[in-house]
Amino acid sequence: MTGFWRGIIKILFTLFLTVACLHPGITEAEQATTSAASEEYNTLAEQDTGKWYDIAHQRVSATLLSSSEWVDDFFDDVRYVDEENRTRARLKLTAIYDEKEEFEFKPRLNIRVHLPNLSEQLSLLLFASEDEKPELDAAREGARVSGENIDREATAALQYFLRETEKYNISFSGGFSFNYLYGGLRYRYLKDIGSWKGRFVTQPRYYTDDGWQDLNTLDFDRTLSENWFLRASVQLDWFEEEETLPLALILRLYQQLGPERFISYEWENHCADVQHDELTDLWLLIRYRQKFLRDWLFLEISPRVNFPREDDWEANYGLLFRIEMNFSRPATTVGG
Repeated sequence: MTGFWRGIIKILFTLFLTVACLHPGITEAEQATTSAASEEYNTLAEQDTGKWYDIAHQRVSATLLSSSEWVDDFFDDVRYVDEENRTRARLKLTAIYDEKEEFEFKPRLNIRVHLPNLSEQLSLLLFASEDEKPELDAAREGARVSGENIDREATAALQYFLRETEKYNISFSGGFSFNYLYGGLRYRYLKDIGSWKGRFVTQPRYYTDDGWQDLNTLDFDRTLSENWFLRASVQLDWFEEEETLPLALILRLYQQLGPERFISYEWENHCADVQHDELTDLWLLIRYRQKFLRDWLFLEISPRVNFPREDDWEANYGLLFRIEMNFSRPATTVGG
């Protein structure tokens, strides 16, 4: 990367940090929210001293769930997308520029077609991208969005929801591409942990070319205030043909700037093998995302810096630019 582009990216990164610091602090927002919540809980206590804590627990749980779903829907997060029960198409055009890999363009098309005439629980899934396994890459989106594979690949699959409730979500997916077949389960479990919402997701699958694999994610979500949302995540993956156990520790702080604008401040720590307990690389990034011109059109800009161990932790600056188009029909309810 030339000195000019390196300077531009550094300026953008610094500018995003400066703008973020100018917004109202988390502490003030938390105090206001806490005060309002205290008044509401006191009112509930006066009305029914025997049930106020149950009502408070239900309202906190509902707030946490609605906040996480709203954030995940806005960012098109896999946590929300994998449990959709509606027809929806998403086209992502992503341009990435960094010092090591220079410029890279990554288009991606994901289509979900609900099939109510066959079954209310059945959907057809179509994936297309330049990744070797586009359906696998979609489940592990993060700072590492670039890959070495240059062969275009497409996958088709059917997803059947075996059970869907607020607490549990279990589905089976089976699909194929030109090079392999695959099938497996997705299991999600939610648990209230005080003012936090815990979420565990495991996805065991079998591939005819690579054998068994299991992707595991553990999230801890918390609504800090009306405009701030925190998520801490642990990702641990297992692949039958690999001796390593990749681990990722991720912290995301979401700030809502308006009904159509969000900023996500993210810190990712990656370990190539948890058995060796050695940090492989560290990512710091900011994702600015907003609706653009239309409700179905999104713009995302993400300055980022990576500190890889193999380069003696030397900073590697980068910039991601994404245009995303979403087309969908209203959701329907799956029986649980």
